[in-house]
Amino acid sequence: MADPPSDPPGHSELTVRGWMRRIVVIALVLAPITWLYRAVNSAREAARRSQCVGVLSQLSLALANYESAYGTLPPAVVPGPDGSPWHSWRVLVLPYMEGHALYASYRFDEPWDGPNNRRLIDQMPSIFECPTDQAKQGGSTRFTSVVALVGPGTCFPPDRAANTREFDGVRDQTVLLVELGESEIPWTAPVDLDLDTFRDQAARGEGSPHPNLRNVQYADFRVRKLSLPVEPDTLRRLCPPPTSTPQGLPAQGSVEG
Repeated sequence: MADPPSDPPGHSELTVRGWMRRIVVIALVLAPITWLYRAVNSAREAARRSQCVGVLSQLSLALANYESAYGTLPPAVVPGPDGSPWHSWRVLVLPYMEGHALYASYRFDEPWDGPNNRRLIDQMPSIFECPTDQAKQGGSTRFTSVVALVGPGTCFPPDRAANTREFDGVRDQTVLLVELGESEIPWTAPVDLDLDTFRDQAARGEGSPHPNLRNVQYADFRVRKLSLPVEPDTLRRLCPPPTSTPQGLPAQGSVEG
């Protein structure tokens, strides 16, 4: 049997070079497409971050108006007759963000997940949405991307309604609201973020729907970007204790009508 013909000298080398040239050409063609894709995504994310800042700014105004009307911020939670958490601050501020109709549909004589109120879960106002987070959660419009920072020593203590005057001198370091990525918290649910968890997330650079930063609203009602992960020195300065003792504040916030 005759031996198969052998490749001419240098044929293999030419084949390798040919494939290398093809790979280089493909890479040169794909490079601008990849750059354009990244640039478009970056621009979209920047627009989403800017939109989230606007959302938190609207909530700042709502909280400031609530405090002006009642002398306190809304309580994080309004308990029911059995003492269990029934209502969230997110419902209480609805009248201060053009949510009068939704507020009127909500019943305070049943918990947030009662027969009437559970029908409102899918009617979350866009003010509680982060478009980046919404995309990650499959377009859901029921899970809030905005939570209060709650717990002893915060502006949302567990047993009463506080006011921002308790934090005079440190308002620009005192966190009121933060964005929370993929929270899976229905917007009417009386569930938020405790201070220790926030600090842990900040130190590890987690918890935000946005890469490398977290939009935060402070007790001076301004919104700022917090770079992630947060440096230890910056973290120590965040969320200082109140600078004054509360006097005569109501045990719970106010519920209209």
